[in-house]
Amino acid sequence: MPRIIYDWRWEEAFDRFGFDDGDGYCLTQAVANVLENAGCRCRTARFGAHNTIIHRITLPDGSALDTPHAKSSARLWLPARLVAMLDNAFPLRALRDHRRAPPAYPSTPKQPTQTPGASV
Repeated sequence: MPRIIYDWRWEEAFDRFGFDDGDGYCLTQAVANVLENAGCRCRTARFGAHNTIIHRITLPDGSALDTPHAKSSARLWLPARLVAMLDNAFPLRALRDHRRAPPAYPSTPKQPTQTPGASV
């Protein structure tokens, strides 16, 4: 059975051009679910004709973080503990495996070896 491997990063949930500018498989809600399970509240919104993004995160202490509209990685403005939690929840294993160099194959096929004493 064929498989489709979709490479993505959790940062796309904060980027208006993420998930192929909203035309790809959108996993913003999966990222929001991880944050909400950690006690945060997330507000998502469609960014015009672009991606659905996490627009605001309210932390358990009540402070709020708004997503900057400039194209910057969420790693730069999210608290380090949230970045670590999201990295743990969404590891890049598939992306790393996908980018591995293919195995080296010989350029010419090996010739069959003959067993000593065997007739040809």
